[in-house]
Parts: sequence; C-alpha cells; structure tokens
Amino acid sequence: MDRPISEQRCGSLGGGQIVLRYSGMFNQSTVLSLGETCRWSLEATNARAAVRRKAFVVFVEMAQNIVHYARAVGADGVRVGTVELRIAESGQVTLSCSNPVSPDQVDRIRQKLDSVRMLDAEQIRRAYRHQLHDETPESDGISRGAGLGLLTLAREASAPIEYRIDYPSGKHAYPQFHLSVVIG
Repeated sequence: MDRPISEQRCGSLGGGQIVLRYSGMFNQSTVLSLGETCRWSLEATNARAAVRRKAFVVFVEMAQNIVHYARAVGADGVRVGTVELRIAESGQVTLSCSNPVSPDQVDRIRQKLDSVRMLDAEQIRRAYRHQLHDETPESDGISRGAGLGLLTLAREASAPIEYRIDYPSGKHAYPQFHLSVVIG
C-alpha cells in the first residue's frame, strides 16, 4: 500500500499558529468543505482583508492541485495530501501543501516551479495575463499552458514560492512534493 503523506510539517517557511490542517483524501467535496473552513479561519484573524483574500485564493489553488495532480494511491486510486494554514501575530499567512507525485513528473514539477520562481512581479503579471487567454494545451497533455495555477500562487505571494521534493524509502513510497507560500 502507498504511504500518503508523512506527518512532518509540510511547509518550509513561516511561523505562527496552525489554524487549519487537513491530511487525507482529496476530492471536490473536500475542497469545498476545506475552502469554507479556510474562509472562516481567515475571517477570525487579524490579517488584513487583502491578505485574507489572497490566502483564500492560494488555499483553494493548492487543494485543487492535489485533486488534479497528486499521484493516485491505493487500489481505489484516491488522491491524498495535506494542506496547512498558519497565521502569525503580525497577520502574515503561510500556506503549505504536500502530496505524493509520480516519479516521472518530478523533473517537470521542478522545471515549472524554478521558471516561475525566477520571474519578478511584473513578469508574473504578464505571464498570468497571457496564460489566462491561452487555450493551447501543453505538449505533455497534463495541464493547460505554462501553469496558470503556479502563476496564481506566485502572483498572490509576498515572497518567492518555496518547495522541496522528498524521497521516502520503502517499496511503495513515492516522491513527496511540498510547497509553501507566504502572504502578507
């Protein structure tokens, strides 16, 4: 049986109090429920309205990415992952997620994230607007364009996106993708 996500902290950035953490199966119903919980959690904080809005967008994008791109595990082929929302006293928000990925996708993930991480704010804005109107599917057939979701994360972030890929040991272990975004 595949191991879902290790219980180690999925993010590499940020401090603050964990106000929401979910680890388990992901589907559209899960995303809807977690989205509402995220919204309520953010509204109960001292974070500015703009930070709360951006954090909600990033949270939903991360959860959707798990639904669409996490490696399916187990006999039922479910998608599993972890999402975490931390809020510092300053109002800064750190969102993290992690999920298993197929080994053959690791280089693709690194390439996409590294290219987005190299962009400045204006380049991110231009790439986002271009991609929003680009209907051309990627040659690998996995996602549309140059990663609108990653550009969304980068656009909302106040620091470069951080990520890592761990390689757990074990016969049925798959690479674990971890992503953190800081807002505020």
